[in-house]
Amino acid sequence: MTDNYDVIIIGAGHNGLTCGCYLAKAGLKVLLLERRHVVGGAAVSEQVFPGFTFSVYSYVSSQLHPKIVDDLALPHFGLRSFGTDRGLFRPVDDKRSIIVKNDVAATQRSMARFSERDARRYPEFLAYLSDALAVVHSLKTQTPIDIGGSGWTNLRKNAGFLWKYRKTQNTIYKLLDLFTQSSEDYLSRWFESSEVKATFAFAVGGSLVGPKTVGSAWLALHGGGSSKHGKDNDKVAISGQVVGGMGAITQAMAKCAEHFGADIALNSEVSRIETRNGRVTAVLTADGREYRAGTVVGNLHAKLLFDDLVGAEHLPSDFMDEIRRFRTQ
Repeated sequence: MTDNYDVIIIGAGHNGLTCGCYLAKAGLKVLLLERRHVVGGAAVSEQVFPGFTFSVYSYVSSQLHPKIVDDLALPHFGLRSFGTDRGLFRPVDDKRSIIVKNDVAATQRSMARFSERDARRYPEFLAYLSDALAVVHSLKTQTPIDIGGSGWTNLRKNAGFLWKYRKTQNTIYKLLDLFTQSSEDYLSRWFESSEVKATFAFAVGGSLVGPKTVGSAWLALHGGGSSKHGKDNDKVAISGQVVGGMGAITQAMAKCAEHFGADIALNSEVSRIETRNGRVTAVLTADGREYRAGTVVGNLHAKLLFDDLVGAEHLPSDFMDEIRRFRTQ
């Protein structure tokens, strides 16, 4: 059996679902093929124990952009949340701890047990980071500029991008510090207490790097920014915790996609992407189904997409060298 689509998306994780929603909303005929029995990828809720549902991988919703929530009307499709103070508990030893809350004064009192100087500097630290957070937040919805591209159209797009952010020069320098320094070096510019610095360097644990790794400072955006951008901030998409866990987000996205006409096929492992004359033509599944489309979107690991599904023989050798050298764990 062969079905024809405008776009086929391999993988119904949160990125694939978001893409599918927008394309289907724009009127395209879209198919999402998901290997597992449930959509969501990393953002899933499952019964780890009978009767108890957990977010089994991704566990915080703070990176979901409010524009996505609004554009896709996700609350209309069942997304609900409840407000919390988003406090973070940092144990130090069996008697001492630091609690970071939206209440800055309360956080300062907690820090003062380790360093009164650090407690005084904390509001300044938040204010400094807030400018960088605002730019990062805006950049999430921008198409990255193509530095290596050519032609008048590409030049015009790049110039427009630079013009839009022409007044953020000082903030860009702040971002360069965050992207190039280690967490330890960056936080040492602000705080003297090892306990306080460790409080904001905690996020490196999810990135498989240490606090002395060059480039790990940007994780301070998560640790330091969480109190500045609290539940009442209009730049936060979801207030506090998602009802039903992280899977509730992707379930709402799936309902949105289907509402606009997208098809979602579960238990549909892709075995091959067919190509002809340098263009994709079809997608084959492991159970023998064939779906045709002139555009295929990959919501899966780049190495699996290009090496296993497309095949290195159909791609430039220098491109495949870059893909194979791409560092992931």
